Amino acid sequence: MKKLIPSGYQFLASNKIVNFPRSFYGPQNPVALENLLLITNVTKGQIIYNFADSTATGAVNSTSGFLLGYNTTSMSNNDKLQIYYDVPIQGIVRPSNFSSTSSTIIASGNADREVFTVYNEGAGALHISAGTGCTTTQYQVRLNPGDYWEAPAAQVPLPHAAIFATAGTARVTQVN
Repeated sequence: MKKLIPSGYQFLASNKIVNFPRSFYGPQNPVALENLLLITNVTKGQIIYNFADSTATGAVNSTSGFLLGYNTTSMSNNDKLQIYYDVPIQGIVRPSNFSSTSSTIIASGNADREVFTVYNEGAGALHISAGTGCTTTQYQVRLNPGDYWEAPAAQVPLPHAAIFATAGTARVTQVN
């Protein structure tokens, strides 16, 4: 999952090093080169690392960061960086089934949830809403038999309720 690292990094411009906060790159130490996507010095308006550009390369250093190939010695340690890193989903997958013609919470609120999906494998139409209530007339999304839905990123941590118009079965998957 692509993430913007908005803060917590350390830019050592004269040494051409960017150290990353462990919370953004997962349990591997140091940062995994194949997961680093882009580093831009937004203060200077310069791309200082791009995985797809041989003129803006770098290498992993032995601690928590990255040694830039780009010459940053004329930049300041206080320059604002924009860093994009692809954080692998490493959570626990929790599948469950749902089949109710009454409004029911299918996923409680969970700030640590990274993915929330629903697949309607039954015969009836399934209605889903972010929040704790859902009806067949007031809903966010309707899944016909065979439809799949992935919650938008901003809604993944929210609780969700669902209801079948008629009997059916859905597969609910959450990844924390």
